[in-house]
Amino acid sequence: MSRSPEDAIAPAPRLTAAQVVDYLKRHPTFLMRHPELLDGQAAPARKQGESVVDLQQFMVEKLRRDLSRLRGLQDELLANSRDNLSTQDRIHRAALALLGAESFEHLIEIVTTDLAVLLDVDVAGLCVEATAHAAPRTVEGVQVLPPGAVDGLLGPDREVCCATMRKATWPCSGRRRGWCAPTP
Repeated sequence: MSRSPEDAIAPAPRLTAAQVVDYLKRHPTFLMRHPELLDGQAAPARKQGESVVDLQQFMVEKLRRDLSRLRGLQDELLANSRDNLSTQDRIHRAALALLGAESFEHLIEIVTTDLAVLLDVDVAGLCVEATAHAAPRTVEGVQVLPPGAVDGLLGPDREVCCATMRKATWPCSGRRRGWCAPTP
């Protein structure tokens, strides 16, 4: 019968309660440096007599549950903060890339190739509204909207609109064909 490497390791000697007590007496600050060890320990109930009810045990358990819940909330808050910082960094890099465009053609290239990667989104596009006077020239990577389309989406006298995506009311091209117009 062959032996595995795990079989060759000698088992660690078992500690006795007296050894643990002795160690803690010699290291009185040990539990202050490792307070998490107290979380799983049972608090001793105090005997005050038959008609006296000791709520210390109940209060300690409640405080432990509260502490555990607060630690979970703290972990969640830290994770959200890290996500927000990452998102802020992506938006900052995207804004700098857009500001660094040297021409309209360069801006189109940044929007159609770099922006989706920088913002970690599936696709980014650029829409330009046509004027009523002249038909716009077709440029790869730019979606030309009919005159008045932007005002129709934003509403009267508005420059910005927060919205979700919906089916477009005009023909769109590209990878997200048909999904160009936001819903106010």
